[in-house]
Amino acid sequence: MLGSGQPNLGLVSLLLVVLGCGSDDAPQGVEDAELGEPTFEAVSALLQQNCARTGCHATPPRYSLVADADLYDRLTTPLTKPECDGFTLVIPGNPEQSLLPRIVGENPPCAARMPFGCEVSGTCLSGSQIQLIEDWIDAGAPRE
Repeated sequence: MLGSGQPNLGLVSLLLVVLGCGSDDAPQGVEDAELGEPTFEAVSALLQQNCARTGCHATPPRYSLVADADLYDRLTTPLTKPECDGFTLVIPGNPEQSLLPRIVGENPPCAARMPFGCEVSGTCLSGSQIQLIEDWIDAGAPRE
């Protein structure tokens, strides 16, 4: 009952779903034990499971992180979105300047931490998942 000092559980639940950009059938993130070697394939899988979902980075107007033939090029091309204009998600060999590991980590330089709302929903990438991204970029971000 509203006004009784008790939170409206329906509203709280809806807020968590909206903030997490997910749904009950959204895939869960790659488990740390399954991360494997830092390859484009592993990073792409991580992006598909955590970012490229309906309502997030799967459909316009959001920046597409869908695993298609152009994903690598999108990752390595400077962004033109107002909040992160000039940043590049992946600068091969330079994880410190690449936006991708920074925007999924604490205190991103532009925009909100991704996945959006993860701090509320508990769906932020783990340290091992972020390290996988950094290691792949540090190795030159090879496509193969």
